[in-house]
Amino acid sequence: MKTNYKRFSLAIGLLLMSLCCSAQYWYSADLETVDKSGYYTIVLDEKIVGSATDLNFSNLRINDLTKREVPYFVRQTRLKTMNREFIAYPLLMNAEKDSLNTVIVVNEKRQQWSEFTLKIARADVVKHIRLRGSNDGVKWYIVQQKKRVNTPQNIEDNHELVTVDFPEGNYKYYEIEITNNQKNPLKVMDVGYYQSEEVYHRQTPIDLGNFSVKDSSNRKTYIRFDHLPFPSKIDRLEFTLHHKTAYQRKARITSKATESQEFVLSSKQGNGIILDAFPITKQTVIEIDNGGNPPLTFQDITAYGLTRSLCAYLEKGVQYSLVMGNDNYLPSNDYDIQFFEKEIPDNLSVITTTNFKSHLIETPEKRDRIWIEKPLFLWSVLILVGLFLGVMCYKIVKELNKRERL
Repeated sequence: MKTNYKRFSLAIGLLLMSLCCSAQYWYSADLETVDKSGYYTIVLDEKIVGSATDLNFSNLRINDLTKREVPYFVRQTRLKTMNREFIAYPLLMNAEKDSLNTVIVVNEKRQQWSEFTLKIARADVVKHIRLRGSNDGVKWYIVQQKKRVNTPQNIEDNHELVTVDFPEGNYKYYEIEITNNQKNPLKVMDVGYYQSEEVYHRQTPIDLGNFSVKDSSNRKTYIRFDHLPFPSKIDRLEFTLHHKTAYQRKARITSKATESQEFVLSSKQGNGIILDAFPITKQTVIEIDNGGNPPLTFQDITAYGLTRSLCAYLEKGVQYSLVMGNDNYLPSNDYDIQFFEKEIPDNLSVITTTNFKSHLIETPEKRDRIWIEKPLFLWSVLILVGLFLGVMCYKIVKELNKRERL
């Protein structure tokens, strides 16, 4: 009796789960009203990003009050980019005479140098460069013999970049002699180097709610987000934890069967991981492999998502709304504005989305089946067909047996 009751309860539970899982939603939000017509950057609420099926927002549409479609494009966002900035060295001399350019660069801090980048106005000539060094500006020593430069190496706007490699040294002065195969000199604009810097783009903190930590007997720790307010997509996860001794543990975050990423928690480095719009739901699990070590104590987990935005032309005083996942209001995805993305500046006025709502997609009521669609009729037909085929097979076999006897 108990077994049957358990089976019945399990069946009811699975049925309820299937009903919940099958529920589908569409989403809406309002846009701030603008006081001047023009192009605007529309920053999307993290709830919209978390509910989107993809980061191209292929099922998102902007409507005005008359439900008329508003063209837009998605601002492409990366977690970090590499910025290159040209740093010019101070010059003691930048002389020009006939086909000769003489440039003296000052190494004020006596740093170790092994490369120069020269900005030269573009010219279709054959160039040769020689390099000398000096500590007093009087006595000079050869550093790099005269060598032909293959140009252009890199081109930016109206100038070319010429990179000169030479044996590392720290002379106070470096003299660069540039000759060409014509009678006139080149225009040397600057001498310096490029400094690269990683720039992290704007990120929005995401509320993960209260998380649970369970230290299992299989020497693993499991972290779950049972109280997550809404699904999200995260790009960075930061762990705050306490442990008396040094540690290094393998870990893995799993959201779905196909969404998994491994990482390492270590006292040697900051306990942060970079993710790429990783989906976080109440089913997400972080698994830490403790091995033979005592479990770690987690004090806090902070999540961040890239600030994602759209660009659209909005009219003054018009109320706009955003609709996502509604089959009645799917976007055209062939807007003219996407061809002018590079021409529209990045530093536009910014507005945000408000009043985010989720709406249950109602399934149409089932109509009553006609008599030929009812199971009883269908099963009756199948039984009759089966009997007919059985009789036919019996007659055929019987007829074959008679022929064999003849």
